Amino acid sequence: MTISALTANAQALSGTYTIGSASGSNYPTFAKAVNDLVANGVSGPVTFNVAAGNYNETIRIPFITGASSTNTITFSGAGLGTRIYFSLSTSGASVIYLDSASYVTIDHMTVENTNPSSALYTIYPACIGTRQDHYTTITNCNIITPISTGTLYNVVGIHLFYSRNATILNCHVSGGLFGIFNEAYSSSSKITYGSSLIKNSKFVGAYYNHIYGLGNTYGLSNDVYDGNTYDSSSSPYISAIQCSYENGFTIKNNIANGNVSSYLPFEIDYPNYGYSSQPIMIYNNMIGNFQYQGIYLDAYNTQNINTYILHNTIESLTNTPFTYQACLFGSPGLAD
Repeated sequence: MTISALTANAQALSGTYTIGSASGSNYPTFAKAVNDLVANGVSGPVTFNVAAGNYNETIRIPFITGASSTNTITFSGAGLGTRIYFSLSTSGASVIYLDSASYVTIDHMTVENTNPSSALYTIYPACIGTRQDHYTTITNCNIITPISTGTLYNVVGIHLFYSRNATILNCHVSGGLFGIFNEAYSSSSKITYGSSLIKNSKFVGAYYNHIYGLGNTYGLSNDVYDGNTYDSSSSPYISAIQCSYENGFTIKNNIANGNVSSYLPFEIDYPNYGYSSQPIMIYNNMIGNFQYQGIYLDAYNTQNINTYILHNTIESLTNTPFTYQACLFGSPGLAD
């Protein structure tokens, strides 16, 4: 049974709805659908089937009353021809912003920032941005951000900001200073974020890092970077993955083959700096065609890194495959 937007305005949403310009659609835009979610909450699982087309808008999805592991909220496109886009020109802006939202899925669509500006932003604009979100899922999406021409243009594809249990799966992420910026900060071991999964995705054309995980000191723990591929062909300097102050993370089954002059596939800075109860695992990765180190591990002033590097294939015919740098208890160390 088709549920009209008028009915949805009077009660909590549950069931399947449509977004599109065709006659009979429940909502003409993402924004109209989100307005009903915010106003009425949900009483069961909700799916918005989004028709193919171009949607020039930006939306903010906050905490939705009733959302849970059972009452999930899904925006499902008709493939990459479903495109939501916006020209982001302010600090912290996002095309889709999940602000304290929980159990929201973005699936089978293109999300694009069309602003080619070279502005410096305090908080990085993102195609999909989050803050204090829980169980966000981004699957089968094409994330398009203008390619940065330098470090002063700090736009990103996906910004996970104080995120917990996010899943990014089977996506194509292009451009940006970072493809994904995974960021959280905490001075208390009782308050940590992370436990996110980034898997089976392809990253192209970022300027600095395809994936950057930054958690100082207890901010991020237990993230998993699994089965991704990285192509750095358009950038002068890049890492496939950089993890700084991350705790207990896993990097496995990735393929990192750069072809630029200053390619550093895996850069690990201050591993398990906050605590070491959960080991860091780096295994079954294929690494090649790099300038300096295949795996760069800087453990300056870190007491117990609890890190395992196992069964990686590193092509080292013309480069240094692995450099381990560790200086403990305040001794002079190498800069990262």
